[in-house]
Amino acid sequence: MLLGANYSEFQHSNLFKTKEFSNQIGLILEPVSMGLGFTVLPAHAVAAFQNPQLVRIHRLAVPVNETLHLAIRRERPLQNRMATVIAEIRNCL
Repeated sequence: MLLGANYSEFQHSNLFKTKEFSNQIGLILEPVSMGLGFTVLPAHAVAAFQNPQLVRIHRLAVPVNETLHLAIRRERPLQNRMATVIAEIRNCL
């Protein structure tokens, strides 16, 4: 969706060679800052990176947004820490 909307030559993510994978947002920009690849992240992740001057930011011609949904299991009581997280998220909206 994001790459296809902004780059006509993009076909499918399976065409990218993948050497490693990380889903920890704080670790993603370190190898990118060393020139070892690229990533697509929200602006706040780049701002929080310890060396933002080492990464190049490209603005998209066609911005992409996704709706986030909150799902809670009815049969389980909501833990206090999760209630706190949900309240904080709602405060930001």
